[in-house]
Amino acid sequence: MKIVNDNEKIKKIYADTSVYGGVKDTEFSIPSSEFFVQVKHGLVDLHTSAVVREEILSAPESIRRTFDEMLEYADVLEVTAEALQLQRDILKQK
Repeated sequence: MKIVNDNEKIKKIYADTSVYGGVKDTEFSIPSSEFFVQVKHGLVDLHTSAVVREEILSAPESIRRTFDEMLEYADVLEVTAEALQLQRDILKQK
């Protein structure tokens, strides 16, 4: 696990559904668990979204529990009209 030095900035990280699911995935369980330890120690500024919150509802209970435990440390970003417009604009370009 990387420990942030006093002179390093705290990283702002957006976690999507796969990050929470990674805790229960054999390939990603160790780095995912270490990531959430860093969040709990204030070394990472965790962001997630209302979209992830909705997706998690259909996930297995263990993943929902991880998400729920991390909510006290997370900033849940709501979907705005501007974000939806940006999404449409990007998809038009493809």
